[in-house]
Amino acid sequence: MNIEINYIESPPCYVLTMGELTLMFETRDEAEEFIRFLRGNDDEEEIVKD
Repeated sequence: MNIEINYIESPPCYVLTMGELTLMFETRDEAEEFIRFLRGNDDEEEIVKD
């Protein structure tokens, strides 16, 4: 599944897109933590592309 995190300015937030699902987070770290939670990973490896 293609996963992307993009910053938008209005409202200022990071938008996580996974297929048809789109979620908004205040910080990029929160978005990456959510992906690790879904995958069951606790490591800090790069998991998304900009």
